[in-house]
Amino acid sequence: MSKVYEININHNIEGGGGQIDGGTTTPETTQKKQVEQSKTGSTAGKLIGVYVAKQAFQWATSNYGNMTGDYIGQQWISEGIEITGLAIAALKSPMGLAVAGAILAKKAIDKAVEVQKSKQDAQQLRERVGGTVSSGGRR
Repeated sequence: MSKVYEININHNIEGGGGQIDGGTTTPETTQKKQVEQSKTGSTAGKLIGVYVAKQAFQWATSNYGNMTGDYIGQQWISEGIEITGLAIAALKSPMGLAVAGAILAKKAIDKAVEVQKSKQDAQQLRERVGGTVSSGGRR
């Protein structure tokens, strides 16, 4: 003789409150859950869509110079995106403003060092060439 065992397991997880309900479900609660799941599904779909769009945008902006040959334009695009992000961070909170200020100060120092290094390199080249340029060449 075989025995039939019936085990009903019901896990209802409610979002937000972290409550777990182990009770029975009625057709009304099942319908509510389906509506909630469809909303969650559309939200997940939106999140995936936003993620894919963000990745595509980042790829396009990072490869703009490779695709068009305009590397200066790519640098301008990247800097524009970065400044926009810093402006948004500065507008959101005082801490964002402090971070944006620190980042801009670091960039200004880096640029000043780069310009100074370029000037030194140019001066060294002038010294190497010496009187050749001023006299019009070797005689």
